[in-house]
Amino acid sequence: MLFELLYRIRISLAVHLFVEPQGDRPRSMMVTSRWLESLLSGCIVAGRRPISRMADDMLFWQNSTIELSEEPQVAVDELIALLSRNDTLEQQRHTNISHIFRHHDWRYRIESFCKMMALPILVALPDDLLRLHELADSFDHSL
Repeated sequence: MLFELLYRIRISLAVHLFVEPQGDRPRSMMVTSRWLESLLSGCIVAGRRPISRMADDMLFWQNSTIELSEEPQVAVDELIALLSRNDTLEQQRHTNISHIFRHHDWRYRIESFCKMMALPILVALPDDLLRLHELADSFDHSL
């Protein structure tokens, strides 16, 4: 349900957890599942990206996120300008999906863990990873 909703949305607003912290809300510079779910669904993620090595390592490709101004009215103007660039947005949507398929599926972590611990690789894993790359390729070439 969430993925279907995000797929229909062009821009997902997200901010790191130090932006206007209130009450007992967690405070962190981590990339949460919201960021990855938004990127996988093809949303352009706009807001205030976490400032951390983890964020830099995970969101390494150009325009993976769009930084918005701290001033609310300026941020609204930036969003309006962003929405007017349909071709650029569509290309970035496909780029985001491709990168998520290539770098952030749990199967990559399972493969790395098995190698690190000298465990046998699950029989289906290589085929699954190949299909992920083929799926990513389809988004790279779909425009």
